[in-house]
Amino acid sequence: MYVFGELDMTDLKAEKRIILEHKWNLYQQARDEKNIELANKILDEYYKMFDFSEKMALEEGELKAHQYNVIVDRGVRKFMHQQFN
Repeated sequence: MYVFGELDMTDLKAEKRIILEHKWNLYQQARDEKNIELANKILDEYYKMFDFSEKMALEEGELKAHQYNVIVDRGVRKFMHQQFN
């Protein structure tokens, strides 16, 4: 249980994933067959299986641009300079 977590929860997550994959395949099949009504129904069911609650909402600032300073070793800089020249 330390490595894999609670086994019952793992089984539920696996079963949910299998159902999600199956519903997605059904949606694609209905869409390819131009059965829009069935495709929309399946997509609605697929959507309901996800948790879009507020706890999953993005935190403020998560989408803001970030600046990262990368420090490159002197030898690597020298090599890069030679390659660019």
